[in-house]
Amino acid sequence: MANKIEGLSFEQRHGKQRVRVARVWRNNDGRHSIVEWNVGISLLSDCVNAYTRGDNSDIVATDTMKNTVYVKAKECKEELSVEEFAVRLAKHFTSLYQQVTTAIVKIVEKPWERAYVDGQPHKHGFKLGSEKHTTEVIFEKSGALWLTSGIEGLSLLKTTQSGFEGFIRDKYTSLPDTRERILATEITASWKYQYESIFSIPQKSMYFNERYLSVKKALADTFYGPPKEGVYSPSVQSTLFHMAKTVLKGFPDIAAVQLKMPNIHFLPVNLSSKDNTIVKVMESKEATFSSHSPSLFPTPTTRWWSEDTVAIVTGANKGIGFAVVKWMAELGVTVILTARDKERGCKAVEALRAQGLHNVAFSCLDVSDPSSIKSFTSWFKKSYAVLDILVNNAAVSFNDINKNSVEHAETVMKPTSTDQVTDDALLPMFLHSTSSIGRILNVSSRLGSLNKLRNPSTKQVLESETLSEKDIEGVVSLFLEDVKSGRWKSQGWPEVWTDYAVSKLALNSYTRVLAKQYEGRGMSVNSFCPASRRHL
Repeated sequence: MANKIEGLSFEQRHGKQRVRVARVWRNNDGRHSIVEWNVGISLLSDCVNAYTRGDNSDIVATDTMKNTVYVKAKECKEELSVEEFAVRLAKHFTSLYQQVTTAIVKIVEKPWERAYVDGQPHKHGFKLGSEKHTTEVIFEKSGALWLTSGIEGLSLLKTTQSGFEGFIRDKYTSLPDTRERILATEITASWKYQYESIFSIPQKSMYFNERYLSVKKALADTFYGPPKEGVYSPSVQSTLFHMAKTVLKGFPDIAAVQLKMPNIHFLPVNLSSKDNTIVKVMESKEATFSSHSPSLFPTPTTRWWSEDTVAIVTGANKGIGFAVVKWMAELGVTVILTARDKERGCKAVEALRAQGLHNVAFSCLDVSDPSSIKSFTSWFKKSYAVLDILVNNAAVSFNDINKNSVEHAETVMKPTSTDQVTDDALLPMFLHSTSSIGRILNVSSRLGSLNKLRNPSTKQVLESETLSEKDIEGVVSLFLEDVKSGRWKSQGWPEVWTDYAVSKLALNSYTRVLAKQYEGRGMSVNSFCPASRRHL
């Protein structure tokens, strides 16, 4: 009841919230039923003297309201719906107290459900369910009434037939388009009935409980679609609209529906993905990944990049490096193809441009030459300044498929140590990246698995949680010493392509160290093992 006194507008309202009451009905057959309600009462009344004079003679005490709830619940000799109880309370307050013009009663019913034991309903056992049945009754002394029912915590999920695409995309957008995702939500719904007075309310016992269950079913059925076929959801908004429309069309006594449907996201986790800041261990604590692992590289359904995304691929004039450049260029990434040999590198870029991939550039880079690294870094800083992805692919192997030799061990090991130098030189460029996270991908091999090591002490060093770059350098130095002394076969080093395998062991270990160093700092560092072009 609004008033204006001394130039101040105020509403005369007082009430009591959080009145918890439970009512048990015991039938003659021994079967019990229970409801638990959390009741809130607000009374609009003419009690201006309480505000202006401190005269409380028109105030209904909160203690009175609380006890009224208890008494009225006890007076309910038969089961009734939460809506019916709310109407009874509101009618009581407006009829008993002359100064009360309107009563607003809000109730939330706790979802106690009958328990089942050995498949049989228990007569007096109950368990707590999930969704809560709610109601709000606004009742005027004249008999006018506004009745709203609702549901809270209706959690629904489907694992397919949901997408989101075609939305506004600008420089602030990183969300990819998708036609395949999990759709999950926790619905809060309310529906307002058409009834305008207490005299038009249906007199059928438990009518509103039946309507509540019917509305809940309609919401869920529309969300899921037919049992076998399902239904595609292009957005939460679309699903919400169709759910509301189903309720309004299906129940003529409902005048309006309000739905709140927050999208509960399930983000796909690729254990060897670009977004892992910690290298995921596959075998023991190695950083390499099986050739059967999902791709480390993006696909059109998980698009997070744009033409402004810049990638560098080392050793990319042929083989895996060339395939990586081609794949990323096809996805729209700006790619810098690097190689030691200028002529071969330029030919590789020309071959890609002949296929319509003009977002590829070339620059000389010999990762084993510090002066070349310095020159390349200077050129890149002036030309692009920002780096999003670095793929360290450059590697050397002199082994024949059927032979094992360590004759060129020092040369084979050199790219591994210079990968660190290259990373250190280019790391500052990642600081200006517009991507959510910078990415360093080291091309490795299953030959670099820790399980290939047969020397327990060396394996223990590389498995250590406190592994450092110095530790890795020590292992590499130990290997080269064993090679020089001719003891490499007896010291437990990998038996296949030994020098190449040790170089990848060192690379994977360095990946772990760098990943840990940049954990939580916007940098993803991973090793990966590509088995074929298909996995890139």
